[in-house]
Amino acid sequence: MTIRTSVLLRPLSLIVALAALAACNEPLSVTEASPIEAPNQLQVSYSQVAQPVRFIANSERLASGERERLVEFARRRNLAAGDRVEVATGPSSETLARRRSQVTVSTLNGAGMRFITVAQTTDPDLPRDTVELRVGRHHVQLPPCPNWSMPSNPNYGNRQGSNFGCATSTNLGLMVADPADLVTGRTLGPADGTQQVLSIQRYRSGTPTPLAASGAADNQASGPSQSQSQGTPAGGAGR
Repeated sequence: MTIRTSVLLRPLSLIVALAALAACNEPLSVTEASPIEAPNQLQVSYSQVAQPVRFIANSERLASGERERLVEFARRRNLAAGDRVEVATGPSSETLARRRSQVTVSTLNGAGMRFITVAQTTDPDLPRDTVELRVGRHHVQLPPCPNWSMPSNPNYGNRQGSNFGCATSTNLGLMVADPADLVTGRTLGPADGTQQVLSIQRYRSGTPTPLAASGAADNQASGPSQSQSQGTPAGGAGR
């Protein structure tokens, strides 16, 4: 009777073991992976606002009250060096358009506002004696962190957790000076060609520039050599 019971239990044990292995080998479906394929990324958007500036007809002088309105607009928008500032001029001569653009920028500079670059363009749709100050700005949107939409217990499908990358993305978004750098990198400045050539020459000749030693390391390195230079025998004193 005992032997017959053991024979019956063997197939049942095999079925249970196969079911456990199937649960551990959980397949990773595309539906489950797609929401967290690139989790917790920063989102960068771009917006532009404009302020019309009226000039006296055929003149580079601002119309009455335009200076105050222009400065108030700039202060309300809190213009900063990272903003994309553009001055669009209406139909006029090239010289007058350039002078009106310069007057617009100098008015803002006189109010304590400085910009890295100001682009000048023409817009035939603007009124003849009107200039438009356009300000573009990139905005960074932080990811919804912390993100515990998925349980933090181990999964056997080798999927990333929903909170993966949250701290890195959030910290980067908070400390970036110009969100536009998250979209496109800046152009590198000119390099020192002489220094680069000298580095290659030292590398090929096997004479690299030695690293500067710290004070403690220098003392430890120079200690034994100083004692030997003072005449201490290699086998020790007193022999």
